[in-house]
Amino acid sequence: MECVIKMTKQIIFYLILFIFFHFPLFINSSDFDSNDYQAYGPTLAANDQFILAIQNRTGISFSAVLNYAATSPSYCSVTYVPANGAELFVTMIAVGRNGLTSNNKFAFIAYSSNTVQTYLYIASIDFSPCQLTIINGAIIFNTTYPNYSVLGVNSDGTMAIYLSNENIYIQNLNSYMASNWSSIQINPSSTILVPVAIDLENNWGVLAVYTQQSSSSSGFIPTLYVINFVNCFTYLNSSCVTFPEVWQMSYSAYWQYQQAPPNNVVNINYNSLYDMSVSINNNNGVLLGVQSVNTVFSFTATSTSLNYISSRFRSTIPSIGFGKGVGWLDNKTAAILLNNFTIDYIQWRSSNIELYPITSSNSLSNTISAYASFPNSRQQLWSGLNSQLINMLAIPGSGSLIYMDYNGNVQVILPSGPGYYAYTSNGIGEGNDTIYIAPTLQCSSGTIKNLSASGKDLFRYCLLCPEGSFYSANGSNKTNQCTTCNPATQFCSWGAVAALPISVLDTISQAQVYPETPENDQFEDILLINMFSVDFSTNCLTKQPLFFAIIIIGIGAILLLLMGILKLTRKCKKQRRMIKSIFKQTDLIGEGEVRIKNKQTNI
Repeated sequence: MECVIKMTKQIIFYLILFIFFHFPLFINSSDFDSNDYQAYGPTLAANDQFILAIQNRTGISFSAVLNYAATSPSYCSVTYVPANGAELFVTMIAVGRNGLTSNNKFAFIAYSSNTVQTYLYIASIDFSPCQLTIINGAIIFNTTYPNYSVLGVNSDGTMAIYLSNENIYIQNLNSYMASNWSSIQINPSSTILVPVAIDLENNWGVLAVYTQQSSSSSGFIPTLYVINFVNCFTYLNSSCVTFPEVWQMSYSAYWQYQQAPPNNVVNINYNSLYDMSVSINNNNGVLLGVQSVNTVFSFTATSTSLNYISSRFRSTIPSIGFGKGVGWLDNKTAAILLNNFTIDYIQWRSSNIELYPITSSNSLSNTISAYASFPNSRQQLWSGLNSQLINMLAIPGSGSLIYMDYNGNVQVILPSGPGYYAYTSNGIGEGNDTIYIAPTLQCSSGTIKNLSASGKDLFRYCLLCPEGSFYSANGSNKTNQCTTCNPATQFCSWGAVAALPISVLDTISQAQVYPETPENDQFEDILLINMFSVDFSTNCLTKQPLFFAIIIIGIGAILLLLMGILKLTRKCKKQRRMIKSIFKQTDLIGEGEVRIKNKQTNI
């Protein structure tokens, strides 16, 4: 018996050891949700030539479109199968902003749950034939995957930077030389980082994080760093990346402070509430969206400076979601993704994309309103998409707007020329690709758009031709103007599709004949006039008060004549007394008072 107990204790001991050493593995394996397209990092990346989206996070498949702004774009859907049989989960992707130099090259981070390893892969996609090529793959670290991290590729597609809350990894995408996974060199060294967004120029960029000092009991604060990596083109280690400028937000309301990440945020599961977005335009303008405080901030920045300009707070009512995504359609047009959530970040209400004109005299602030918003009454969200949008990219090079829905499907809105508009209620794709392009259609008959739709006017739509003009949309009509009708021989209403000859129109008078206003406007005069005016037509005679008065007078005269005849006739005295008695009991004027008095007298 003692032997059995001893053996049982040993089995329990080894079982506890097994669970202890494999507990992180089990936790990380179960944490990853293949259907969550907004966890851990961006699942959508694009430049002016190339769009890439994660199609399946566990099967590592991608959807891609090349030359998406051209008449005949190329679609490709590819899958990566690791040679060593590792179970990989792709967390995020990144591409260079300049499509001409990136050459369809991109970077992605993948985590292996069975080996507890994180990889940085450099890959490219060929579209003829459609295939994925893994150019380089490297193990970054051999520990559990961080809950918050970011991946960025510089604008020329020559450098990739991956950061977690403690460490940094840099890889040259030409030589594929890489640094070690080492600590971030930042001052003060006691700063705790929670990285959530990054955007890179050629040798510098901006990094959006939440920060907290390890010696402080205060909560995490949204922070923007300038990140300079110009020295990384000479040597590769953690010291080649510097952070010369920093800006920290101040919470303006208590409810905003309550939305700050908790002190143990780096040790708990990823929460999209703490997502931020950041974007740099060609004039070094910077947008920072902090959806947890419902605010977007604007800056100017260089490789060594960062200057705060203004901010826009979406509403005085506490809510969450403004700034979920930010981008630049051009150097003067900001695109902002607004997800309207309740303050507890549980109930989603709506998703909108708003466009704001940003100039030196009209900065992003609470004093300006959105110039345009999508979806709207004329341009609806395609029914093939989920109504909740989770990511948005604005591409200045192509002037396009790209957004992803909750299910990982992507739609692209392209600029349109005069006479054409973006038909957002449809999406054109190919095969099992999850990227769809809204078709550009010619304005329908009776409507016209004589200006291009781009920048802040990206959602410009066709308007009705004004009265006196028409437009017929057909293959031979290539004009961008409504044709003017000849008013002497033709008729054109609002939105006319063709000119009608005046001869086909009938003249119909809608004027109504009304009686003239009488000269007397006093009530008594009007009453007398109507009382004693007689219209002998059949319809009016029966409605005249005087007609009924004459009838009553006639009946009374007949009765009076009858009573006189009876009085002169001695033989009918009895009948006359009976009629007289009846009339005495009838009180037509006194409302029966005489009859009632007689009864009282009798009583």
